[in-house]
Amino acid sequence: MFDFILRNRIKKLCRNSGRTKHFHSLDKIHSVFVVFETSDYDAADAFVERLEKMGKQVKVCCYKVKEDHYDYSETPYRVIVPKIDTDRSGMIQDQVLEELQNGSCDLLIDLTIKENLTMEHLVASLNIPLKVGLKKNDIPLYDLSISKLPDQAQKEASECAELGRQILHYLTTIRSLD
Repeated sequence: MFDFILRNRIKKLCRNSGRTKHFHSLDKIHSVFVVFETSDYDAADAFVERLEKMGKQVKVCCYKVKEDHYDYSETPYRVIVPKIDTDRSGMIQDQVLEELQNGSCDLLIDLTIKENLTMEHLVASLNIPLKVGLKKNDIPLYDLSISKLPDQAQKEASECAELGRQILHYLTTIRSLD
């Protein structure tokens, strides 16, 4: 029941966002907001380091999955903890959204692999001009969607690492509209 309510709320946010979409190539992007689940922490952390080495200012938010029992109190990232930072339906609380909306970013990169309505609510709520991520359902969250990750013959790289690689590839090939 809560999934239905949250899904409708996300769709409404997407329809009524009023944000101005702006496509930039990676070389013209200065600040990036990255979201992911803690189950992919290592791969996402490596991706964030790569962005920082490219000279990008990076703001990070991750969602603590139920199976994860690690204490993230020492991480520099904002960790969304279910039932503490969300209401019963899974929507992120207003004060957390306000905290995350402080400061502007040029690009949002969603590295979540599986459908996570709480993180989709976050993505839909943020007023960032370019949003990129893996298409997981029929909700139009992203301006640039990766529709499917290629089948990996070698399972050495995680799906999150492959998604990050794909996103960077597409962002480097985009020509800015400026």
